[in-house]
Amino acid sequence: MLARLDLVACRYPMAFSMSVTGLKAFSADALVQLAVEKRQTLDPRRSLVFASFGALYQGGFQYLAFNHVLEKLWQGTALKNVAIKVGITNAILDPCFFFPTFYSMKEALACGELRSATFTKALTKYQANYWPDWLNSWAVWLPGHCITYGLVPLQWRMPWVAAVSFGYVCLLSKTRGQTDKALLTER
Repeated sequence: MLARLDLVACRYPMAFSMSVTGLKAFSADALVQLAVEKRQTLDPRRSLVFASFGALYQGGFQYLAFNHVLEKLWQGTALKNVAIKVGITNAILDPCFFFPTFYSMKEALACGELRSATFTKALTKYQANYWPDWLNSWAVWLPGHCITYGLVPLQWRMPWVAAVSFGYVCLLSKTRGQTDKALLTER
């Protein structure tokens, strides 16, 4: 079975990555909604935010960044190259791309609009939360990405990231998953 999965991961790396990360993000949010928050049913908009974000950003953008761009610039598992990739991911990619994308997708799905005001509102919320968001991210991903870049083969990077990210997305769902009451009353 693992040999078949490895074959699929090698033949269809982007589709495999997007499938694994989309399902992971949906599952992590569903776990938080049902088990931690004790909801009776899933909030479909919130679930869509997490599933879409997992598939598109994590499965798509991060796959390209981790496996193509960073790997082309700093190939291999030499300590210096791993440290550079970990540093860039945690100091540039996550603060400048991950969080703005997450907040923007959340805002767009919550208000049902994709306008410049949506992005402005999303970035204002990110600005208010950036420090605790970064601290939570670094607690997981500084050590996590040492393994990502130092030990994990390319075709298994995104499944590895998805596995570690399951816990991280639970944390993100718990800290940033709630839909703002103001957004619901504006509709």
